[in-house]
Amino acid sequence: MKKFQSIQLLFAIISSVLLFSTCEKNEPFTRINRLEVSSVSLTFNAVDTFRTLYIANDLPYNYKILHSADWIRLTPGKTDRGMDTIRVMVDDYTNKLADRYDTIVVSSGDAKDKLISIRQNYLRDTIGIDIDSVAYEPFDRGTVEISVFTDATNGWQFLTPSYSWIKLAKSTDGNKLLLTIDELWYGKSMRVGSVVIETIPLKPNLAVVRKTIPVTQLITPTILTANPEALIFISGKTGTQTVNINTDAESWDFEFDSNLYKWLSVAKSVDGKQLEVTVNSIWDGESTMKERTAYITIISGSARLTYRVTQDVTT
Repeated sequence: MKKFQSIQLLFAIISSVLLFSTCEKNEPFTRINRLEVSSVSLTFNAVDTFRTLYIANDLPYNYKILHSADWIRLTPGKTDRGMDTIRVMVDDYTNKLADRYDTIVVSSGDAKDKLISIRQNYLRDTIGIDIDSVAYEPFDRGTVEISVFTDATNGWQFLTPSYSWIKLAKSTDGNKLLLTIDELWYGKSMRVGSVVIETIPLKPNLAVVRKTIPVTQLITPTILTANPEALIFISGKTGTQTVNINTDAESWDFEFDSNLYKWLSVAKSVDGKQLEVTVNSIWDGESTMKERTAYITIISGSARLTYRVTQDVTT
């Protein structure tokens, strides 16, 4: 038993000596070299402001531009709390065909280098117009000239509208969009459309710049009258009477429920100026002994007129 305890004591002493010698050898402790950056990529427009890169590090750091690009300028600094920063600025870019790229390399001690990709977009074309929208009032139609301004090398174009009531063309000098509505609008509510113009890029697949122009046309009120104002078929009479239709719209039509009023026939005259109303049978009053009445809806442009036809009882 004493021999076993002696062996345990000897083992404990050896372990303590080894632990002490290991700690003594590693002192002072090696500190890990930390290096972090706030972003791994920065993108700039052709005309742009600066970006700030924030650096978290333990040891002093260095930086460089990988390909020594002369369009990137770097300025070191610190935040109010002492954090290291690099202010990244780029020169204005006038190329209209391709973006440009480079890389910033940040290093510190034996930490792994940080690579920050820099991209600057190519210069987009600009396009502008002298009015923001086109509005046609009641009784208004014709052509509106819209001046178009662009710095696009290939100029601009318009997209064919999906609305048949809007017609587009370019002026002879190519500086104006000619927007034409050649008909009045007699619908139930204002009609709304839009026109799109865009720059033509230097080569396919490059970005285009668009402008959308809202177009509206208000309802033109329609004059619609019928003469006489109503039709009366006296007792014992059938036959046809005509109604003169007066309107300032291009045409007119009617709605009539022939299933509801089977005793009546309605048609347009050949010249399209009259409504022909025909009573096909006499009216015996049935159980009511009162006149019978039918209604015809006359439609022209934005106007609707309800027309009444009556037939007296035949006793």
